[in-house]
Amino acid sequence: MPLASSPVAPPAPPRGLGSAPAPLAGEVPRAGLVQRLGGPSAPRLVVVSAPAGYGKTTLLAQMARAAGVPVTWLALGSSHHSPRRLVADLSAARAVSGPSLIVVDDVDRAAAPPVLAAVNALVADLPPAARVALAFRSDPGLLLARRLLDGDLVSVTARDLAFDAAEAAELMAGCGLALDAPAMAHLMHRTEGWPAGLRLAALRAGSAPDPSAAARAFAGHDRMVADYLRETVLADLAPPALELLTRTAVLDHLTGPLCDHVLEESGSGARLCAIERENAMLVPLDSTGTAFRHHRLLGDMLRADLLRREPGTAQRLHRRAGAWHEAADDPGSAVRHALACGDHAGAERLVWRAFPAHLTRGRVDGLQGMLDGFGVDRVAASAALSAVAGWACAETRGDLAAHHLSSAGRAAPPPDEPLATSVAVATTVLRAMLATDPQAMARDAAAGFRMATDDGPWRAWCRFLEGVAQRLEGRPAPAIPLLEEGIDRAGLLAPAVHALCLAQLALIRCDGDEPVRALVLARRARAVVEEWGLGSQGSAALTYAASGLAHVRSGCPDAAREDLRELRRVLSETSDSAAWLAVGVRVTAARVGIAVGDEAAAREALAESEPFLGRLRDVPVLREEVEELRRRVQPVPEGDGACLSSITTAEARVLTELPTHHSFREIGDRLFLSRFTVKSHAHSLYRKLGVSSRSEAVERARQLRILPPG
Repeated sequence: MPLASSPVAPPAPPRGLGSAPAPLAGEVPRAGLVQRLGGPSAPRLVVVSAPAGYGKTTLLAQMARAAGVPVTWLALGSSHHSPRRLVADLSAARAVSGPSLIVVDDVDRAAAPPVLAAVNALVADLPPAARVALAFRSDPGLLLARRLLDGDLVSVTARDLAFDAAEAAELMAGCGLALDAPAMAHLMHRTEGWPAGLRLAALRAGSAPDPSAAARAFAGHDRMVADYLRETVLADLAPPALELLTRTAVLDHLTGPLCDHVLEESGSGARLCAIERENAMLVPLDSTGTAFRHHRLLGDMLRADLLRREPGTAQRLHRRAGAWHEAADDPGSAVRHALACGDHAGAERLVWRAFPAHLTRGRVDGLQGMLDGFGVDRVAASAALSAVAGWACAETRGDLAAHHLSSAGRAAPPPDEPLATSVAVATTVLRAMLATDPQAMARDAAAGFRMATDDGPWRAWCRFLEGVAQRLEGRPAPAIPLLEEGIDRAGLLAPAVHALCLAQLALIRCDGDEPVRALVLARRARAVVEEWGLGSQGSAALTYAASGLAHVRSGCPDAAREDLRELRRVLSETSDSAAWLAVGVRVTAARVGIAVGDEAAAREALAESEPFLGRLRDVPVLREEVEELRRRVQPVPEGDGACLSSITTAEARVLTELPTHHSFREIGDRLFLSRFTVKSHAHSLYRKLGVSSRSEAVERARQLRILPPG
């Protein structure tokens, strides 16, 4: 190829004449990368390595046009298989005096050892004041590690060349496309920013009546994508490497041991590393070269090829992969492979086996992901899957949980008797969880306890729900031993239930004016939540609520405010839940909000409790507490008469004791109330009477003739 040296200010002549390629139509500027490569402090050696279609040549051309110095552009080809020709061209490039840029594109096109030696010599002894940029798809064997370590080299890979969302949008706009947000999000996910993939998607969408719909359907099995991948990415791969890529396309991730097991051979790990070094669109998942995955479009294309040519082989590979993941305690992947090879019964068995641990150990999202693979109709037709789906929704979507519970009751029970019994236990306890009155909750929980065995989480759940039922009926004393037994039964077996029992006990101790014991229990509950990563589950709201109230009772308002923030975070992610839990948590949030002076949060919590309160029956304890709290956060109307009418009966009883010398604790003992309740009523009275102390409240009450003269 002729060689030319020239400043790159005017438009560059066509490629092949020795200078940088001219801009392409619709070319997206890579200003950030160009600045990184051409800044004053940039290293003198630039290496760009990426698979086909990532825009290596385009980037270097933009760099050359922005360089402001003479540029020598050398694209290696068949003529450079002769070392003599290459050495001559490189010698001419080195002869340019002063600052210059030497670009050697397609280095891996000339892989003869003497050719590589000549390129290595250029790299080893850079010309004075010159910078050198190399581009290749697969590393031809250049010795670059030492320069990278010494800071003499900047490396650009596929990760750097991938378009971000703004660049992808600019590309689409340049093609005359205005795609909606879901379409762009889908394209970015499927293409992973691969520029060629995005251009192919633009071609496909631009020829469709509904471009956004076409973009949302875009995948690697599209014929244009498949043809491009075969012609550019896979064409130079040896047949064994291509077969390895194709047969492992059924896997979500690739490791040597997993691929050896699935393919029934050995040495897969080393072969994967070699393929990745050839830039065949394997994405590394770690820095050690032991885990990879297919680029999503490549995986789509290879799976489609395998299913079309060897459907039996694809099924066999899925079965072996499923067995591997089941043995590795990865039920999500095992279920996916079982469904892929049509083993729905096996997939259902795997879900049921994983269900209790996922439910109680912070992995509800994984449980929902497994269910999504079955489809709505298959879940509804299975008593076991409906029970799992109901529990998966119980803390965040109570309406859907009730729907799935109903489906479980209509579906035929499993033919396997032990499984049928286990499903019956899970549905009975779920019915208790979703109960709208304490009597039904206690009845179903007790029935579930009798049916369950000691080797699962259900007996712990039952004791928790029986304790909740007792507390909702205003009987905290019998709730305590039930919750304590729930703690013992849950232990490490069911951390979520463990935390729930501790939180309920903490609330009971708060109401019993035992702040120290309440705080110890609340801290234990929070420790369980944090240790097991349960902070995003709906049930964590109860732990944060109990912790907040315990901190209030212990005189720690700042810690209580932090608990309230965490509580609001969890509730903001919960659209629905069991009615008793939704109301109870929000009532406690209102109590904490009032105590720490955040009446806006209290009012918000009480307003949110309204729709749930309407679904409850025979729970006067919660209803009375809501009414009392609502009165306390209502603004006090102006005027003495309005002030008098706003004082509740409970507050009036406390007011009659304020002129005495009794402490709040002693007043509570006389009125059979906790110290905190007395203090709370007193502060509400101060607000309504427009005063700030106990003595001022007594004086103002005497002025209003609520109290007799002193």
